[in-house]
Amino acid sequence: MTSPQPQAPGAARASTAPPDPAQASTGELIGQLTDQLSGLGIAGLFGGSGLVAVVGLGALVTAAVLGLASVQADLETVKQGIAR
Repeated sequence: MTSPQPQAPGAARASTAPPDPAQASTGELIGQLTDQLSGLGIAGLFGGSGLVAVVGLGALVTAAVLGLASVQADLETVKQGIAR
């Protein structure tokens, strides 16, 4: 007969249901809070990267509009020079 293999602390904690807050020990509540905060941190990173992508896209559109406006102004100057 073999002895049971010890499980990693994270694996044992992940497989159990969250404790009832009224009956849970302080250690269990701190562990649950840590898990929840790490999930929020990951979601915040994805939200932040999405915001950076939107701002970057806005900067590209702004640069394109200003570039086209500059070309149009140059063309108007050339047309006025030819008309004289």
